[in-house]
Amino acid sequence: MAFAMSPSPRALLRLIQLGQMEDALSSNAPWLCATCYGCSVSCPSGIDLTALMYSLRQLAMDSGVPNESVGFYREFVANLLKRGSVYEPELLLAYALRAGLKTLLPHVGMGLRMARQGKLTYRPRSIPEAARLAEAVASLKQGI
Repeated sequence: MAFAMSPSPRALLRLIQLGQMEDALSSNAPWLCATCYGCSVSCPSGIDLTALMYSLRQLAMDSGVPNESVGFYREFVANLLKRGSVYEPELLLAYALRAGLKTLLPHVGMGLRMARQGKLTYRPRSIPEAARLAEAVASLKQGI
């Protein structure tokens, strides 16, 4: 995922070293991290980039630095906790209401292609243990 990150993980570390935290927190890099640990395992300097990206996500949410990804992340988690699985139409509507419909316009083409390929769900699905998932997340939040 590093190819899509702006700035790259290396440049992001440099921003942090230079004390440019607002630039680091407003970047898309932490939100594009797949948390696969591939970069952490292969880093010749032994930097745990996965942990860094997770920490930057938390700091971005807590700091109030403007970042479009924070709003989407919050809506995604809320949608996931509701049923235990994501219901895309509801997620996109909630996010569009929060961020403005214009944020979705660049993605309409991709959404139509996904619909044609059967990649979107039109009926909400729930997992049997959705309530337990929400309880587990709530208890984790209390422990943090």
